[in-house]
Amino acid sequence: MFASPSQQIYGFRGASWETLCHQLPDDLTLESMRENYRSTPEIVRTAARLAGPDADNMLSTRGSIQSPVVAVDALNPEIEADYIGRQVAQWLGQGVKLEEVAVLARVHTMLNTVQMSLRARDIPFQIVGGRRSIFQREETEAVLGYLRLALDPMDDGVLEAIIDFPPCGIGVRTRHDLRGDDRLTWDHLFRAVADPERLRPQALRRILQVFDLREQYDEIVGARLPLLHTITRLLELTEVPTYLNSEGDFQAARSINDLVAASVEFGSLKEYVEYLQTEVSRPREAEGVQLSTLHAAKGREWDAVIIPGFQEGLIPLDGANLTEERNLAFVGMSRPRDHLTLTLNRSQPPSQFLARLPVQASTFPSL
Repeated sequence: MFASPSQQIYGFRGASWETLCHQLPDDLTLESMRENYRSTPEIVRTAARLAGPDADNMLSTRGSIQSPVVAVDALNPEIEADYIGRQVAQWLGQGVKLEEVAVLARVHTMLNTVQMSLRARDIPFQIVGGRRSIFQREETEAVLGYLRLALDPMDDGVLEAIIDFPPCGIGVRTRHDLRGDDRLTWDHLFRAVADPERLRPQALRRILQVFDLREQYDEIVGARLPLLHTITRLLELTEVPTYLNSEGDFQAARSINDLVAASVEFGSLKEYVEYLQTEVSRPREAEGVQLSTLHAAKGREWDAVIIPGFQEGLIPLDGANLTEERNLAFVGMSRPRDHLTLTLNRSQPPSQFLARLPVQASTFPSL
């Protein structure tokens, strides 16, 4: 039997090393991990600084390939994501296979900007555990629909995406009553409003709300505010952010916030909508760089790993058990065979764990 207290990371689910030990025979011989066959000496030496007494004396059985563990301090979260995209592209250029590169984050929402950085470089990715990318989520398609509506108030193509998001009485049955087996169009909605007795009051209110949005959108777009302000105001009127937060779907709400923040890179609403449309329409990749949380990475290994957000509040996570957070960092840092990069940004102080680690420190952009 093999068990490691240094890899105990599920205490929040009730897992306990002490409870396990009480179930073992009294005469059981305990041995610490000594030889590491997976990783280079640089990676093992660094990860072992966060290990407990069962693994803190690990030694690599491999020779060095002269790839030091690097900690990169970026100016802000967006530049940190940009650096991650660059580093991944560099590894791929050096011959590392797509599926042998992983980005391991403490929380899923940290992967949103990483996804956008990889897409900007046409690097395919997959999210470990089958989760959908930020561009494949239902709320993203709804946001795209609302923004297309702001550009073209008669765009029939947006209706299926926006008519029942947030859910408000326009479900599958009502839509079929409106359009039959055809695609929903504005003509269907005009006819429904002309004959209000055929719909439930809740569905009628939703249709009237969409009509009202078209008029308000004209005013907002015509005001020629800065693009970020325009998009923020447009989405506030949809009530999508309010709905997501009220439902407790904070990951979805954060995804919308990250997408909206990316609009600062575009010169017009049309350019931004075209960008979103392209990304939402991309087919799902069969293989790609692996994006995962640190928890989901346990038991797996890759040639090259990046761990973003190596700073206070994330690693360790605010309010979490400090020992278990250290174990989690150790698990992530012991996943790669050849290359390990830690990244952080100046929105928060560096992780308290970082001071223990023999890493090569650098800044991005270089000073």
